[in-house]
Amino acid sequence: MNASTPNLRWSSVRPQSKRAFTLVEMMVAIGALAVIITGLMAVFHQVTRAFRLVNTQTDVEESGRLVLSMLERDLREANFEPVTTDITAPANILNFCVTNYGSAYTNLLPYGITNTMHKIFFLRRENNRIIANGYYIDDRNRYGYGTLYRFEDWHHSEDTNRYTGSRRAWTKFTQSVTAAANGTNWSRITDGLIHLQFRLLDRAGGDYLNPYYTNSPPLSPQSRNNNLFLQSANGVAYFYRDELPAFVEIEMGVLEPEVLKQVRAMQSTAQIKAFLQKPLQTGKVHLYRQRIPIHNATY
Repeated sequence: MNASTPNLRWSSVRPQSKRAFTLVEMMVAIGALAVIITGLMAVFHQVTRAFRLVNTQTDVEESGRLVLSMLERDLREANFEPVTTDITAPANILNFCVTNYGSAYTNLLPYGITNTMHKIFFLRRENNRIIANGYYIDDRNRYGYGTLYRFEDWHHSEDTNRYTGSRRAWTKFTQSVTAAANGTNWSRITDGLIHLQFRLLDRAGGDYLNPYYTNSPPLSPQSRNNNLFLQSANGVAYFYRDELPAFVEIEMGVLEPEVLKQVRAMQSTAQIKAFLQKPLQTGKVHLYRQRIPIHNATY
């Protein structure tokens, strides 16, 4: 053998075997993954639900603010027929009226407030026009909730029969309310109103709709002597000639759309009332309050 030739040896090297997952390990991994996915799905569901809830509440809040803005715009400009220097003008020209026509249900609103459904009618001036406006909730089935409608009619202030025009507007308003807001004078505003209350205040804060109100100042002597302001114990107030309240305080309750959808699927008044009186549902009524000054109030 040549000394320069290396000594070659044959050796067999046994490869190392790779260890695989056992069935138990795979089942544990799949179970852990399932738990993680289930948790993620639950979190996603809660986030989605919260997102929908926030969107719903935002829509309801925006709708409520728009309604209050419309009421504020109209009520601020409440006015009367220009009859203060017209001695021939009839004394029974109705300028402003609030009446209670809805059934009062207890425990439908948060904080133990009894829901009320007022309708309101008033006059305002716009250039040479006398505009009659009104608002009321259409609750023809006495379910305790309904749709808010807005009434509008007008006539020229220079008309010789303008006083007849005001009476005609009031007649249209009352007849249309009875006919469930049918006619061209009515506009649908929003659905799901469960509460609409107007408090009429004088400049001293006295509530005209309080049955104990005594027609004390700041009402004018003319009003007290000629019965230009009338009210009764069941929440009704009428203002004639140049009499107007100094402030109108609005309280409004609106159902959330999801609750309204459930209520509309019910047919029985008793079933609807029982459903709305549940504590869970009273928390889904959005309440709004606003006090509006009447710019043209004299006293």
